[in-house]
Amino acid sequence: MNEQLITIRPDDLSILRVANYRPPGEIIRGVICEVCGIDNVSLLSKRRERGVVRARHIGMFLCRKYTNLSFPQIARVFLREDHTIVIHAVRTIELCAKREPSTARWLEEADEKVATIFGGNRGQTEIELAWAICSPDRVAEMQKALALLGYDMMITKITDSQIPHD
Repeated sequence: MNEQLITIRPDDLSILRVANYRPPGEIIRGVICEVCGIDNVSLLSKRRERGVVRARHIGMFLCRKYTNLSFPQIARVFLREDHTIVIHAVRTIELCAKREPSTARWLEEADEKVATIFGGNRGQTEIELAWAICSPDRVAEMQKALALLGYDMMITKITDSQIPHD
C-alpha cells in the first residue's frame, strides 16, 4: 500500500456538520397512522371515511400544537391545497375531543407519543449525523444540494489545533 503524507492547511478546508432532521409533519403523520391504525396513503388520500378524516384532523391539530408550521404549511404536509381545512380541523378536534371518547383517546395517545418524540423541541428531532470536509468555495453549493434532500448544515471552520500533528 502506497501511503502519502498530506499536509492540510486550515484555510483550505471547512468541516461541515450535517444533520438530517425528519420533518416534524412526517413524524406526526407516522404517529397518527400507528395510533389510529391506518396507513400513510389513506391519511394523505382524498378519502372521506369518518375514521380517516378524524385521524387526519388529529394530525393537523398536533402539527399546530407541536410545530412552528403555518396553516398553509400544515395543509401541504397532508397534501391539501387550502389552509382553511387545517383551521377547520383544529377547531373540530378541540370540540370533538370533549364530546367523543374515541377521538379523545386517539388524541391523548398520539399527543403523548409526539410529546415524547419532540421532547419540547418543537419538531427538531435529529435523525442522522455526519461530517463532511470540503473547500470553502464549495460550501454554498453543497449546502444547497443537501437542503434539497432535507438536510440541515452547520458550517465550522477548522483550526490548526484541530488538525492532528505527529
